[in-house]
Amino acid sequence: MTHSTTVVARDHRRSHPDRHRVIAYHQSHRDDEGVVDLSPFGDTAPMTHLIVSAVHIIDDGTIVLNDHADGDPYHDQLWQQVTGLQQRGVRILAMVGGWAPGTTEKLDGPPMERYYPPLRDFLTAHGFDGIDIDVEQDMSLDGVIALIDRLRTDFGPAFEIILAPVASALWGGANLSGFDYEELYRRRGDTIDFLNVQHYSGFGSPATIADHQRIIDRGVIPVHKLVLGMLGHPDDAQGFIGPDRVAQTVTELSRRHPDFAGVDVWELFRALPGGRADPTRWAHLMADAMAAGADPSVSMINKTPAWFDQAKLGIFVHWGIYAVQGVDESWSFFNDTIAYDDYMAQLGEFGAERFDADAWAEEFVRAGARYAVLTTKHHDGVVLWPSEEASPRVPPVADGPDGGRDLVAQWCDALREHDLHVGLYYSHLDWTHPDYASVRPLGMDDAERGNRFAVPAAGAEDPAAWRRFQTFHRAQIAELITSYHPEMLWFDGDWERDPEQWQMGELRAAIGEWDAKVVCNGRMLGAGDYATPEQGVPVVPPSGPWELCLTLNNSWGWQPDDHAVKPLGRLVRILVETVAGGGNLLLGIGPRPDGTLAAEHVDRLRELGAWVDRHERAIRPTRRGLPAGCFAGPTTVSLDGLRVYLFCFDIPRTELVVRGLGPEIIAARVVATGQDLPYERVGGHLDNAGWDFVSIDGASSPELIDPVCTVVELELGSELTVRLGHTRD
Repeated sequence: MTHSTTVVARDHRRSHPDRHRVIAYHQSHRDDEGVVDLSPFGDTAPMTHLIVSAVHIIDDGTIVLNDHADGDPYHDQLWQQVTGLQQRGVRILAMVGGWAPGTTEKLDGPPMERYYPPLRDFLTAHGFDGIDIDVEQDMSLDGVIALIDRLRTDFGPAFEIILAPVASALWGGANLSGFDYEELYRRRGDTIDFLNVQHYSGFGSPATIADHQRIIDRGVIPVHKLVLGMLGHPDDAQGFIGPDRVAQTVTELSRRHPDFAGVDVWELFRALPGGRADPTRWAHLMADAMAAGADPSVSMINKTPAWFDQAKLGIFVHWGIYAVQGVDESWSFFNDTIAYDDYMAQLGEFGAERFDADAWAEEFVRAGARYAVLTTKHHDGVVLWPSEEASPRVPPVADGPDGGRDLVAQWCDALREHDLHVGLYYSHLDWTHPDYASVRPLGMDDAERGNRFAVPAAGAEDPAAWRRFQTFHRAQIAELITSYHPEMLWFDGDWERDPEQWQMGELRAAIGEWDAKVVCNGRMLGAGDYATPEQGVPVVPPSGPWELCLTLNNSWGWQPDDHAVKPLGRLVRILVETVAGGGNLLLGIGPRPDGTLAAEHVDRLRELGAWVDRHERAIRPTRRGLPAGCFAGPTTVSLDGLRVYLFCFDIPRTELVVRGLGPEIIAARVVATGQDLPYERVGGHLDNAGWDFVSIDGASSPELIDPVCTVVELELGSELTVRLGHTRD
């Protein structure tokens, strides 16, 4: 950092236009462990800006950085470190103002003539690249404009001028600053480099894209000037959201808005997930999250949209010619339980004559679902839509103007009419296409013949045929996207080739070009957007977005002899355990070949929907529940962290106990009935958590008990924190 007293215009690159901003506030320069080491941020961590906090002006005009006046040797190591960062391309800004009162009022109106010069000299002496004007007490609009104009005149165009409003101030809600930020932007938007938007302390949340998108949708301040601000640690303030959850928000914002401004964190020294030991992990996580949104080929980094994260329940429909004889879809001929020709003969008997897409959609909504997925092509290669590519197609149903109808189009139209998100299943592999079984997986033993539908014999490979198949494969996927505009592509059948053979990264990039809003499941050999476990809830849920696909009975497609429909209690348990782990349940049903749904399937879906309806707020919008050991059962947490939901499959006899809650409980009630319940905290000392007991006796008060699963809501006095450790070793 320079130490001249002459004001000069900086020539550093301004606002990093070639990459998203990764910004950290740095107020705790040292703690009990010593001086916070900043050196990794210039070398290994992708940080663009460091904001030195907090600069105040006291009554005699002295500049104070936190508790020490400028010039105090206490800051010597700080200046040495930030000089090194600046030399390595990190822009250094000074945060002026903040929560402590007095500074911004000294820069508002006539007092500015006295107090601005020492601030200007401080910024110059230490060679700052910019200033963060953090106005958290009332300031006049004319006053902040005068300050901005003075700074721009004195420091020139390369000097970054930013502000840090609370998020709600940008949508007409609570505002700590006193002036209208939108009016400020109309008058000085070309002078303001960007805004660090504070999404915490009750003024906004980064748990989903909703609050930030709300500001963008107003259309006043452009997205490239709206940085998403978050807390780095739950002890920094109220409103902390876990970094994995925020990373999903960041990815979705980056995906929707290629010019997304970036992220900032308050504050640096203990930002999670690395904490005090390695705060650089936050910077890496956020940079990766933005990269995942900008480049759809980046693999498995939380790229799901907000609708998917809060859907919680979807319906998975396996419908194809296999329903005619009620055989296993595709696998029946692959495994030689039925001859291939006999399997394909079902094409002529698949009538779909009673298919009513609206009736299906009504049942999905009644079940509590928010999206649904239809098999447009299973491994057998038979398609449900009029593809222009050479594929066997189910016969048209003769009631349309052209002698047929498009089943996939009717599916999509009906789902949208009922406010359901549209998903289309497509199998990569194709055991019917003549060019599919043309290459073998890399490294496959020549002595292994493999299935004739999947691979050729060793020595009979035909790479040209495989290239033709890839062209066909891409063309069909492009048809689905451009003709039907699904919000989800649910892929399957990726296991018979290597990633290099499939070129999945290139495919995911192409999908993003065809429609950037499409989310893809994980069956893309690492290039998908979320994990897709099948037929079993993971004991340890995936850390990112995920979805469990599960059959309602024991079969994916229609099999008339399969009456093993899962009991309602079992379905509710599976749904709740999935949602508590941060996932969605995609529940599979198989319609008959005429397009009707089995009555026993409809009845169970309606029962499930009735239970969900009674307990809606415990299911969505929510996030992952409490860590293991806090409660003897599944839990969910409201997005704002002010409510915890306890799911009780056994009838409570006397009381429920919750461990590890930081905030006090201020109310407890049964969700379905609204009945208040007594509660009491016992124990707890320093950082050691106590026990929270909630009294509920199902034996003596059966009206409190749900016959399937009783849900209890705990209302907290402040945002949830969990204490898992102990003190006094």
